Amino acid sequence: GDVYKRQAETSVQQLIKNAIDTLEPYKLVQIVQLIISRIDNPDPVKSRLLIDALVRLSDTYKYQSVWWLHSLANQEKQRDQPQKTSKSKIADDIKSALKSRRSEAAELLEKTERFYKNLLDIARDPNIAREGKARLESKYANIGVPQQCLILPLESYLVPRLKENPFPEHFVFIKGLLPEVEVYNSKEKPKRITFQCFNGKECSFLMKHEPKGDVRKESRAMELMQYLGVLLKDDKRTEYLDDALTTYTIIPLASRISLIEWVGNTETMKKIILNTCLVNRGIEMFARNRLILDTEMMQAQDSSRRFTKEGYKFLRQKYPACFFDYFFSFYPEYSTWNTIKLHYIQSVAAYSSFCFLFGLGDRHLDNILFNKVTGRVVHVDFDCMFEKGKSLPVPEIIPFRIAYNIEHGLGAFRAYGLFKYYFILILQVWVKNIQNIVGVLDSFVYDPLIERMDGGAAIKNILNKVERIKLSNSYEEYVTSLIETAKSEARLKEMFVGWMPFL
Repeated sequence: GDVYKRQAETSVQQLIKNAIDTLEPYKLVQIVQLIISRIDNPDPVKSRLLIDALVRLSDTYKYQSVWWLHSLANQEKQRDQPQKTSKSKIADDIKSALKSRRSEAAELLEKTERFYKNLLDIARDPNIAREGKARLESKYANIGVPQQCLILPLESYLVPRLKENPFPEHFVFIKGLLPEVEVYNSKEKPKRITFQCFNGKECSFLMKHEPKGDVRKESRAMELMQYLGVLLKDDKRTEYLDDALTTYTIIPLASRISLIEWVGNTETMKKIILNTCLVNRGIEMFARNRLILDTEMMQAQDSSRRFTKEGYKFLRQKYPACFFDYFFSFYPEYSTWNTIKLHYIQSVAAYSSFCFLFGLGDRHLDNILFNKVTGRVVHVDFDCMFEKGKSLPVPEIIPFRIAYNIEHGLGAFRAYGLFKYYFILILQVWVKNIQNIVGVLDSFVYDPLIERMDGGAAIKNILNKVERIKLSNSYEEYVTSLIETAKSEARLKEMFVGWMPFL
């Protein structure tokens, strides 16, 4: 039995090797992130096959390889997996292999290493302003990159298309950093940095340092969303909804440091509601004075940091839902108003489906942005996936955020009109393709990036949801039940106070 098993494994490995050696690079590059997530396989033969594949891809796509391999070189070894070779050691092996091939990728890696390390130092530096605008010290701002060495890490440059030329023919190259940096007032104090490019262009990115997290999860979540968008585009029922999920680049510069493509023309839903919509309803003194609102929230909670019945009722009455007013105020022309509103409904439906199916929590209104040009919502911060919210000190007990202002923006029929129609359509497409989706989710398991439970259990949880949908009388009935759960006032007032469920 053991002999037969070894022979079978050898045969399979030879088939994989042949595929790696002969498959056209534009097809192989479609799974480059899956290759990277598995590259430290404890079986040296399997690891070698994946290393060879990444060497071949790096030699072919030299500009993309700079971001792949610098990132790989700065990944920390998992403490619970001592049998694995560190990814940084594997990255060194790949660089050596590229040098021996006299690959241009090896030269690019050497020329960009100092600048890449500079980015990591900026992310880790606690002395850069705690909040607000600041200037980088000369030791950071004066380090540049030689011409045509480092491409901007844009989604269009790094995410391959299934074409013979998977990436654009021409790129914008980074020259250096502007000295101005902005630090945001949130838990991890993310920094907005701006790349200066050789063509004169300036492009902003958000840099996050999470000492207790693993930023690769957010990168994998974005890859999942990109694939879900492809599924929507490939289905005739939803081909016009492929932009409902806004995707962007999230690069894990190191295990705990990420570089996030800046999504322009956006503002947080919280800021819009408090500083615009409520102000227009004459609640200016309270909406603009954060201390008053914070005091009211403190007074509305009990010792367990949950709302009292009276406190929640007070806040609901004082801060009425008003987001639909925003569309009338800022989009007076009917055709624009109608397009913006439709995009809003479609994107809220898509993200709600995502939150339900993949257990994405922590949807406070600073994590939901509104694009003022397209009308679409954009979700950020994907750390709280796979039902992690249910294990927080104050558990999250709703499937997605729809009340109150978000629903108000959906129009007259609220969550039971077009929102529900699109929610059902999107869910049907994803359920139909669930086995392919599970294949993409494997990268979460292999890295591994799922806390509290093993990856298999997280995927089983998703499959159980799909099974319950199939066993229900209809999608219509099932989604209606989900909406009622998400809108339940009894559940909302049990949510964490800082989530601001009353808005």
